[in-house]
Amino acid sequence: MMLNISECRVYRYYADFLNTIPDGALVVTKEHTIRLANEAVAHIFGYAPGELIHERLDCLIPKAVRSNHKKHLEAFFGQPKSRPMGKGLPIEFLGLRKDGSLFPVEITISPLEIGGELFAVAIVRDSTERQRIEQRIRRELEAERSRALTDDLTGLANRRYFHDALNHSIQVHQDYQEPFSLAYIDLDGFKAINDNQGHQTGDQLLQRIAAIMKRSSRSEDTLARIGGDEFALIISNASKEVAATVLNRLHKLVSEDLTADHIPTSMSIGWVHSSQLQLDSYRDLMHAADEAMYAAKNSGKNAVFNYKDIANQRRRQ
Repeated sequence: MMLNISECRVYRYYADFLNTIPDGALVVTKEHTIRLANEAVAHIFGYAPGELIHERLDCLIPKAVRSNHKKHLEAFFGQPKSRPMGKGLPIEFLGLRKDGSLFPVEITISPLEIGGELFAVAIVRDSTERQRIEQRIRRELEAERSRALTDDLTGLANRRYFHDALNHSIQVHQDYQEPFSLAYIDLDGFKAINDNQGHQTGDQLLQRIAAIMKRSSRSEDTLARIGGDEFALIISNASKEVAATVLNRLHKLVSEDLTADHIPTSMSIGWVHSSQLQLDSYRDLMHAADEAMYAAKNSGKNAVFNYKDIANQRRRQ
């Protein structure tokens, strides 16, 4: 296409202007040919300054989306107005660099008329760094959330997390009749170890026991440290028989480990299944499991007691 002197001056004016803006900028014809491209957009896509002029726009678009992009551009020329592309969408719009690599971009297209001819002006921003920052912020927020819900000493869930998890289990049971169990776990003789051997030894013992319990618990269950030497376990979507198996295995593994090293402490576990009482509240469940745990202690400690065992113990007394 031959341009007269006046049109050349206009194009030169726009070319100079585009090179003053920090963002990448393209001027594209109805035929999808790049008429103008500033140095910033050439740098973004890995081209030398001026190398994109008169190239097809397809060279900047991944093959998989070229046909779809062509439809959008034709729709734009049919009804030109400013519109964002890629910004705010669940899937980032991808650009294609000269070296074949893909990267996320934000593009805003606006109409421009030069000498009676309509063009599309695309303002392009490489959003790789923004996306990297957003991902880092998400990771940091998730880590902070995890720290807020994790016991610092043992790495288990803390009391706050446990409270929410138990209330969730109660709600799921009420809505869908999904069975679960709650176990209250207390260490026997731990205070004496703390007093006689020091808090560092006590902390190491808590970490050791917590690690064993975590390994012996199911991945779908919630194990939490809710006090100094007190733990709780929510056994999700399980019958009484399954819950009993989980707790007996946990108790056995901890007991074997402590006995092997002659550590003078043991574990009393009290637990209740969702079928054994009217589920009215968090408080009711905790009280029932706590009662069962104290029944285990009163029986001589180092035992696993179900809520129903309390009545049997009282009858024997």
